[in-house]
Amino acid sequence: MMALFEATITQLLVSYMPGNDKWEDCKDIVTAVKAMMRQDRPLPPEKTDARPFGVFDVDEGTKKGIIKMFKAMQERLTMSEEQWASKTCINEGDWLTSNNTRAAKCDRANDIDSMERLDYVAELSAPWHFALNATHLIMQSHLGNMIIDPTGLAAHKGMLHHIWDVNKLNYAEAKSLIRHSLIAWLLHCIM
Repeated sequence: MMALFEATITQLLVSYMPGNDKWEDCKDIVTAVKAMMRQDRPLPPEKTDARPFGVFDVDEGTKKGIIKMFKAMQERLTMSEEQWASKTCINEGDWLTSNNTRAAKCDRANDIDSMERLDYVAELSAPWHFALNATHLIMQSHLGNMIIDPTGLAAHKGMLHHIWDVNKLNYAEAKSLIRHSLIAWLLHCIM
């Protein structure tokens, strides 16, 4: 872990140091840093038997996708909407899945019947998306106040003209802010 940490910091410094394009042997340095990085050896994929439903070709990463997923499950079981909505469906997923399910239920709170309102869905959160959870934790711990704390993430967010809401994090934007802030701190320390 320590070797990977050092290699990551080295890679950030070599990549973002001002004037790095004028270094002698720059290509050799980049090659040496790449050699320091650990390589993943992912396991080969295995086809799983996903009973009772099988695999769905539905993007469930949005509110609309979650709704399509529940509809596809109901259709695959050949149950009527009344039968399907009369049973409790436990939906276990990562934070994003649970958040999208709650948001879809909230948007449909005034719909006609329990099938449309998604009353039958009970979401159960599982901590699978570790990177998303870590990003939320870092933002909560190190956001700071833009005026009082010029070194906090809030100040960096303002300097970079990022306009997203910190209470409704977008994973990619928050990760980008954290990465840019880390690079700035590393360069500041080196200088």
